[in-house]
Amino acid sequence: MLSVTSTLRETFWLWAQKFWVVLAISLVTGIPKVLLDGSSALIKSLKLLDGSHPTGLALAAFGALLLSPLCSVLNSAAILGLLAKSEQITAWFAIRNSIEANTWTLYRLFWLLALIVVLLFLPFVWLVRLFGSAKIITLFVVGLYLIFIKYALADPLVVAENMGAVAALKRSWKMTKDHFWYVAGCYLFLGLSNWLIGWMLKWMVTSPFNVGGYRMLAADQLVALCLHLIQPMWIISAWCMYREIKALDYETPVDQGQSDAFCPNQNPSS
Repeated sequence: MLSVTSTLRETFWLWAQKFWVVLAISLVTGIPKVLLDGSSALIKSLKLLDGSHPTGLALAAFGALLLSPLCSVLNSAAILGLLAKSEQITAWFAIRNSIEANTWTLYRLFWLLALIVVLLFLPFVWLVRLFGSAKIITLFVVGLYLIFIKYALADPLVVAENMGAVAALKRSWKMTKDHFWYVAGCYLFLGLSNWLIGWMLKWMVTSPFNVGGYRMLAADQLVALCLHLIQPMWIISAWCMYREIKALDYETPVDQGQSDAFCPNQNPSS
């Protein structure tokens, strides 16, 4: 029987056990991500986003749309690779090996999910324009179901079983078929916790800088970095859910150190 509380407990245990390595990985990937995400605001504050400075706009768009997601993907790949290793490894080793093994597959997976979101949302946006805002509820439920629940196990599948992006999406959809409320419960708790922590951080960090200007921009980026450091909880939770569901479905014991995510020829970790 799958339990949300036991999975969350295991998530926090793994996070505490590998805290310093996870923190180092998140800092290495988070600082460039925050700088890239803040590039648009910085360029705008420097008056480079008007029509006379198309280069500034192009650089900001390139950083925010292409490189920033790559940093998040690298963070996921390195942490999942760390969890799949039986022995202790350094943050640098995890990042380097994730680039060689899984990062580019996860990057393709990210853009596949983005494409699914666009294809899913466009028809519902059209329905909302035709029939009113009540359809927004349907839009939210369907989007949540397809993206956050049905594809929750795609990233761990790529790393643990060396799957391609499309195969991981299909397998995740199948594995979560009978476990919707289990995955939804884990994500609901993490989502509420993430929102609460983000709200508290924004209030604590930005309230002294209400004067605006560059200090406000710096405070916003600091909050963004702190939120990026929380991202491993989602990654570790997805890994734990993957292991629990696979163990239940196949009725076999799961050993975290059973395989090596960077050695695709070995049996996958579950």
